[in-house]
Order: sequence, then structure tokens, then C-alpha cells
Amino acid sequence: MLITNLNQIKRQHGEQLALKMRLEDTVAFDVRKLTRSILMDFKSYYISHPGAILSTDNYSEDLIGILRHHYRKVASHFSHNIRGEQKAIKYDRATVDKNIDLRLADYIMTKTRKQSGRILTTLKERLHSAIKEVTIEGATQGIQLYPPEIADKVTKQLNAEMLDHSFTIGATETQDIAEQSKITEAQALSEFGIANSKKYWDSNLDEKTRSAHIFANGQTVSLDEVFIVGGEELNRPGDEELGASAWNIIGCRCNCLYLSEEIGKAATIAFENKCNFGLKRFNCLNSARNDIFKVFDRLQQGSNKLFKENLNALSS
Repeated sequence: MLITNLNQIKRQHGEQLALKMRLEDTVAFDVRKLTRSILMDFKSYYISHPGAILSTDNYSEDLIGILRHHYRKVASHFSHNIRGEQKAIKYDRATVDKNIDLRLADYIMTKTRKQSGRILTTLKERLHSAIKEVTIEGATQGIQLYPPEIADKVTKQLNAEMLDHSFTIGATETQDIAEQSKITEAQALSEFGIANSKKYWDSNLDEKTRSAHIFANGQTVSLDEVFIVGGEELNRPGDEELGASAWNIIGCRCNCLYLSEEIGKAATIAFENKCNFGLKRFNCLNSARNDIFKVFDRLQQGSNKLFKENLNALSS
């Protein structure tokens, strides 16, 4: 929805977070199921071809299908974030809807192949390293492991790892397409002159939230401007197109909310006041720290002087 009252932010935060969590569980299960199948095939292949590792490239289309289905499902929920409230405004809905759908279809097509390649490459690299780890561990214990034993140990180890990793994949991929769907719609509506909005960074504030995202909470910018989070530029949460690093993206649960221009101005002022207060507090703490250092310096100087006097007294 297009937020026209700051009191709506909390409700939107809860609703969007809950929806993302429901959607990410589904794709996590599908990715987990596929990786289990890959690992079982690896085990059989490694036993029958000792030393050879199964190519994960053979599963590219399977993973692309899983991701594409998921992306489309998430987009269907999040790409109508604002349009539903513009019923009173007359515009060519068919043209606008088609424009947004085409933009998202293009994004999904590119993203599925890119992410599929990443995930399978990571799994392949992990297979290589796990084989080395198991082999070295056996050697240090004076045990010679044969292919069936190596394959069994590697499969069990990676199955356990992929259980957690599949949920990370589910959360990260859901976050990306949900936020991309929202910003695609907002940009299109602005370009067609239907609804202008500002972007509002809405952090999920709990013990898991990284400090840079806590500080970014409430940051409000125009649609064509970027957020500065942890010193990096992002168009929206989960965005890597501008070069943001993995630590700023993976596991992020923030939302980008879209505010009317009037409310956006109020949110901008509120964020600037928060930053100014934080800067004043930092300067105050920094000043206090410098005062403490000066006290320690004086104590150190006094201690050195006393030491020299005692040393001189003993010498004489």
C-alpha cells in the first residue's frame, strides 16, 4: 500500500514480514529436496567412479524451474502493493499492468539463471572441500578410507549443512524478488504519472539485525535515489546491482515501504533528526573518551616521574 500516515508503517511491517516468511519456507523445502537428490546421486557416482565428482550442471534446469516458479509466486503477492489503492484514478490499467509484468518477467528470467549458477557452483565447491576434509581426517587418524566410506561421510555432512543453507537461500531469494516487485511497480506508477512516492527503509529490529541496518531504519529517499547502508549504495533491501557486499544482503529481513510525498517529507525530517541526535551523542562520547585519555596520560606522566625520583634516590 501507499502509506499516507506514519502509523501505518508498523502494520505494513508486520504484514509484509509474515508473508515473506510463509513464502520462503516453500522454496526452502524445494531446494532442500533437490540438494538431497543431488547428494544421493553424488554418492552413487563417487562409489562407481572413485575420485570423480558428479557435475552439478546437470541439475541447472531443475533449480531454474524451482526458482522461477517461486519468483513468480512472490511477485504475484508483492507487485500489487500500490495499484490496488488507485481505483479512483483513471488510467490505462492494461498498459500499466503489462509494463510492470514485462519488467518483472525480464528480471526473473535473468535472476533465475544467475542464482541457479551461484547455488550449484557453491554446492560443487563444497563437495570438493568436504572430500578433502574427510580424507585428511581419516589420514590423521591413521585410517584409510575407501570411496564408499568417503561418499557416505560427505553425503551425511553436506545433508546436515544444506538443511540450514536451504533456509538461507529461501529467505534471501524471497527477499530479493519481493522487494524488486515493489520497487518495479512504484517506478512504473511514477513514470506513468499515476502515483509518486518516496522509499522508506523499514528494518526488522531485533537481536539478529545487523547494526548498519538498525541505523538505516527510517531512512527516506526519492525513488531515483539510493539508500546508504553500511557505507554501501542499495536501491532497496536485498539489492546487489550497485555492488553491495554479501554481508549487507544475505539474511536481510528489512522492508522497503512506499510513502506518499507528504508523509515522505515528514519521515525524511524524522530520520535527519535521529542522525543529528546520534552525531551529537557520538561527539559527546568522543569528547568524554578524549578527557579520559588525558587523565590516563597525566597519571602515566606522574607515575613515570615518581619512578625516576625513586630510581635516583636508590642510585645515590
